[in-house]
Amino acid sequence: MFFVISGYCIAMTAERSSTIGLFLLRRFARLQPALVACILVTMAAVSLLGLPGRDVSFADAVRNAFWYPLITRTPFVDGAYWSLMEEAKFYVAFASIYYLAPRQSLPIFGAYTALGATAFFASAWPNHPALVYPYLGIADPYFLFPSSLFFLMGIAAYRSSALIQTVVAAACIGVVFAVWGRTEYALSIALVSVFGLIGVQSRGLRIWRPITFIGLISYPLYLLHQNIGIALIRALYPFVVNSYARIGIAAVVVIGLAALVSWSVEHRFRRWIEDLVAGLARRITGRAKEPFSQARKPRPIPTDHPLP
Repeated sequence: MFFVISGYCIAMTAERSSTIGLFLLRRFARLQPALVACILVTMAAVSLLGLPGRDVSFADAVRNAFWYPLITRTPFVDGAYWSLMEEAKFYVAFASIYYLAPRQSLPIFGAYTALGATAFFASAWPNHPALVYPYLGIADPYFLFPSSLFFLMGIAAYRSSALIQTVVAAACIGVVFAVWGRTEYALSIALVSVFGLIGVQSRGLRIWRPITFIGLISYPLYLLHQNIGIALIRALYPFVVNSYARIGIAAVVVIGLAALVSWSVEHRFRRWIEDLVAGLARRITGRAKEPFSQARKPRPIPTDHPLP
């Protein structure tokens, strides 16, 4: 579901960004402040509470902040960070397609996904040492497959007809079962993906406020929930007998930490980073440009087109 929603949001962000540089800057400004804050919070919590087997060095924490896991073997500060690497690869791949052919970005990304599927099922170059860590082969490192299936569903959901959305979703879900077989795991992935598609198309619905709140803090919550949650559950064991109570306490603490990061860091520094980089770009190029935060928006594309 996370990747489906991401595909939808990134298609929308690309349409609102006049250049590929602006698009990538906005994604960096969106992700980086909260990432650094969550790395610091996680390192502090794990150091205080202890989590054998999941703790990393300070040097590795710094490497995580600079996205080293994309290019070299680096332990994640939190196991959930693997999806950030998929996100970063998706940003580059989709932006490269969109800013070359915006009106054909959906079919081109569909073809890109099909190439990844072909490489995956054909086991093409399975031992190829990918420049994009951490995988061998070419399907996942370079074509994002099978993650690209979910990004594709989200992209199609943004600006395509109900028929195209249905065809794309059905095809992708069919491939999900081809990859993972007729298993409960594949079924759960398919159902969650459909739920994500329904969610992104339900913008006009009134949503229960607690769910809206969780949505607003979802990025830092995702970065913090795993290691801190497990460390808290372990630390509470001598004091709280009931396992559900320990899980509940851990959940409340992690949600509180995520809300703090969201309020104090996530959105507070986003515009500042955009304007800072814009100023540096103006100095380097020696040309007066509009600040990235005030960049001209491209002309809207008619909604009857599959995707801009």
